Order: sequence, then C-alpha cells, then structure tokens
Amino acid sequence: MEEILNQLIDTSTIPLFTALLLGLLTSVSPCTFTTNVMVLAFIGKDVEDGKRSFINGLVYIIGRIVTYTLLGVFCIFIIREGASTFNVQIFVSENGGYVLGPTFVLFGLFLLFGEKIPLKKFGFHATERSKQLTGTFGAFVLGLLFALAFCPISGVFYFGMLLPMSAVETGGYLFPVVFAIGSSIIVVLIAWIVSFSISRLGKLYNWVTIIQKRANIVVGIAFIIAGLYYFCVYYLHIFTTLE
Repeated sequence: MEEILNQLIDTSTIPLFTALLLGLLTSVSPCTFTTNVMVLAFIGKDVEDGKRSFINGLVYIIGRIVTYTLLGVFCIFIIREGASTFNVQIFVSENGGYVLGPTFVLFGLFLLFGEKIPLKKFGFHATERSKQLTGTFGAFVLGLLFALAFCPISGVFYFGMLLPMSAVETGGYLFPVVFAIGSSIIVVLIAWIVSFSISRLGKLYNWVTIIQKRANIVVGIAFIIAGLYYFCVYYLHIFTTLE
C-alpha cells in the first residue's frame, strides 16, 4: 500500500492530489498505529447503528480538518514570510502526547462509568454528558486532538512536504483540508464497514445489546491503557526508548 502511494506521489503533477496522497500515507504509516486503532474502536463501537458510526466518522474528519487547517494557515504564513516552521514542528511533536494521555483516560472512564458519574450538581445528567462525550461531540474532539499526534513520519509528510508545497502553490491553504481527509478517510471507512456488518449480524440474531455492552468495555479499557502509556512516556518519561 505504501509503495503504491509513494509511486503515485512521485508521478503526480497535481499538487492537490499529492496532498491527498500524503494524507493517505500518514494514515497507513506504522507510527500512527496507536491512534488509528483508538479511532477505529471509538467510531465502530456503536454496533447497533452503522449510520451513527458513519456520521461520527464524518465529524471526526471535520475535527482533523479544523486542526490541520488552522495549523496550516499559521505555518504557510510563516513560510511565505521567509521563516522556518521547524520550531513549530518540534513543539507540536513533543507536546501532543501531553494532551493525548489525559484525553484517552477521560474517554475510557466515560465509556466505562459515564452513567454512574455524579454530575447532576453541575447542571446536567451524567447519562447526557457521557453520551455527548462518547458520541458525535467526542468524535469531533478526538479529531481535533489526534491531528496533533505527529510522529517523525507524519511530521515529515505534513511539515516537510505538504506545507512547503502549499506555500508556493495558488490555493495552498486548501491543501491541509485535503490532507486531513486523506489521513482519516480509510480509518473511518473501515470502522463504518465493520460497525455496519456487525449491526446487521446483531439484528439478525438479537445480539446487539450484548455486543454493544462488551464493545464499550473493551474500547474503554483500551483507551485507558493507551492513555496510561502516553502518561508514562510524556509525564514520567518511562518507555521513552521505545519512541
């Protein structure tokens, strides 16, 4: 897959298409595996409603578009003024994990215990808040934050290839939008297909409720484990040799 995309990039003469290919390469790169698994699990957990999973996937893409576009506008302006975005890349890459760790843990806790958390004193019901955080709004937040989870490979694609190209091309501010779509569309489609397939199977055998409950437990635990890993790496500086 990566070899095919690389060949297409080498032969592409259309900058906008190149931006899409760079996004696709980012989505299949090994260093984004952790976040991709989390997104697949989160979006695909609504096994009783494939349509909802698809909508959440679209909202997740919108979240990525917002982050990549705002960051891109800022960096393209810097490049066109003759400065380097290297310091921006280093700052985002080194600090993204500080946000992802707590976010993973928070989402995991809401998936596991959202209906039991006593939040009425803040003016809303726990069930309403947990559904918002773990539903469409949650997908948007994940899109915003996961776009900042740059690793060396995705950092090179975005800061080293996409942004310099965007700075010299007419309409370059649109390139980060296309990059965002490319970086998430495969993961979103896989999650929707899996969720839709399980949904039909669940309705056929009346297993939907059981599958949904187990999915929430598995996804919640997975989020907490991933969050603790990021917390150990960025806050406690454990496992840094694995980065």
